[in-house]
Amino acid sequence: MADFFTITFTGFSSAGIVSFLIVSFLTVSFLGIGNNSIGYFRLGVGIAIIFVISTLITVFNVKERNIVENQEKITLKGVFEILFKNDQLLVIIYQIALFLVAGFALYFFKYAIQNESLYAVFTGLSTIAQVCALMIFPKLVSKLSRKIVYILACLLPVIGFTSMLF
Repeated sequence: MADFFTITFTGFSSAGIVSFLIVSFLTVSFLGIGNNSIGYFRLGVGIAIIFVISTLITVFNVKERNIVENQEKITLKGVFEILFKNDQLLVIIYQIALFLVAGFALYFFKYAIQNESLYAVFTGLSTIAQVCALMIFPKLVSKLSRKIVYILACLLPVIGFTSMLF
């Protein structure tokens, strides 16, 4: 059952990232009125305003009691141990990396290749690859450990991007 929720979360998160990138791409064009620099600036200001407002709402409406029971020292090694033992946190880190890759891809196709239409092809193929990976995830975990599958999921894109340099 946990695998179902992990797959569902990852699938919806990936769909959200793709949707956000497409909407932000169209929003930049709309806000910039032909000038993408102005569009990105206006989009950034809008996101910053929403961020500040939502932070203020949280700060003023969430009351928390501070109870400190245990004053044990936290080492850097302990932080990494906690990090790599938490499946949900690893999924979030993976999604952040995925989001960064999508942002870099948008930049790459728009400014380096100067062909924005290829971004849609890249995004479509990436989405198909993610859905296929989600479908084979339970089988991979049954043959390999969850840790090995996660390490492969992190290393394969790095190897792929590195191979683009040659």
